[in-house]
Amino acid sequence: MKSGLAAFNYKEVQELINLGVDITVFPTKYNEGPYMVPEGAGLERYNKPLIPPKQLGYFVTHPVLYSKLLKEATSTHTLLDMMIAWDFAFKAKKHGLNHIHCHHGDHKFFIGYYMKKILGLPLTVTIHSHSLWINPNEEFFRRALNYADGVVSISEYNKKVLNKKFGVSSDKVKVIRLFADPEMISKKPTKKILIVGQFAERKGHETLFKAVKELDEKVTIWVVGGGTWDKEGYVDVEQLAEQLEIRDQIVFFGKVSDEVLKELYEKCDLFCLPSQIGSDDNREGIPVTLMEAMAYGKPVISTKHAGIPELVPDDWLVEEGDWKALAGRIEDIQRIEVNQIKRKSKEIISNNYSSKNVKKLLAYFFEKR
Repeated sequence: MKSGLAAFNYKEVQELINLGVDITVFPTKYNEGPYMVPEGAGLERYNKPLIPPKQLGYFVTHPVLYSKLLKEATSTHTLLDMMIAWDFAFKAKKHGLNHIHCHHGDHKFFIGYYMKKILGLPLTVTIHSHSLWINPNEEFFRRALNYADGVVSISEYNKKVLNKKFGVSSDKVKVIRLFADPEMISKKPTKKILIVGQFAERKGHETLFKAVKELDEKVTIWVVGGGTWDKEGYVDVEQLAEQLEIRDQIVFFGKVSDEVLKELYEKCDLFCLPSQIGSDDNREGIPVTLMEAMAYGKPVISTKHAGIPELVPDDWLVEEGDWKALAGRIEDIQRIEVNQIKRKSKEIISNNYSSKNVKKLLAYFFEKR
């Protein structure tokens, strides 16, 4: 399976490089994909089979600290995270790095936690929605949040969750939104509805399919994304289309490159992401695909879910799972003057979700030193 970096990680790293920041990326998983580490950034990886044999050397050079962290890791079920952290810490020291920033509050954050203890560097983390609801080690996540110098939330909604569910002080959490940066604008509408996302229950494919089946006017749905059948919350979207008898109205693109996705944003008539809380209790933060569609000036319809109302105007939203209301909104929004929507969408993105948010993130790094 192709992976590389997540698109939003790639774009954020690229913007930081453009701002003159010396970046080294330490991925926990990194295979070939459309978004590899940008030119100008360093890359340090670890070789999993070599991690255990290396531990003796770390113990010999730092016996007291190593013994202390080993005891903590054993009692908190984070032994592999701790061992990888030693490997990464020595690599980070070689590069002369002075700040540790993690994306997601899972094992990547746990590794960063131990790196801070080894190196004594400032540690910050950007928390996305998945870590809040499906965390591999919630107890240690709380410990790491408490130990970090600062926490970045991508939405006010997630900030409230961090405060109420995990007891993180509001003063410690800074809302710095992600950004959408499409390079092209839309030209001609094509009466196509685009949805981009994992084949997961929380993305609301079923709600969209049912809504489209309800429409008097026949439209085509462009589906971008994929999923793994053994992952919790997975939805077999192609089978769902067959069951609802609208397979002939859907084009499945699978996972696409950035260039192909730009073309799809440009050519679609409407972008729809009817997000909802999954049966596994997983939910969205503020999906970057919504930001990107709005940056293209596209009509956007979504749901009153999680942090989405912070981005999308209320009159473009429906309740979660309400496919009849969604069908009505699709019909209504297509009657609105396109230029009016384009101006409103681009204004929202320009004011609150532009690459200026990366500058805010950089300033935040300096605040925590």
